[in-house]
Amino acid sequence: MSTQCRWSAPRPNLPRRRTQCSQPALQSANSVLRDLKDTDLITQATSTDHGRALPIHPTETGRQRLHTARDAVHAIEARMINNIPAHRLATLLADLDAMTQALGT
Repeated sequence: MSTQCRWSAPRPNLPRRRTQCSQPALQSANSVLRDLKDTDLITQATSTDHGRALPIHPTETGRQRLHTARDAVHAIEARMINNIPAHRLATLLADLDAMTQALGT
């Protein structure tokens, strides 16, 4: 089953943005949450004070798995950065910061 999302119209020099997802996308998110609960990585409240969203929280096992994943990502980032000449790194990081800021607007 493919996930179908609506995307905003493309604007010059900017990526399209997702504006709304169909039922399969929501089912996929629910499936991910169910799998995380089934593997004891998160807990989910059974009720909430307002709205329909039920808060989720990582379990101790979930926090440990997240820590392990972050360490792995940081190790990969370090390997990537170590292969960039020092004289180019500052410019690259500034460009990446500019692109990140552009995505936030």
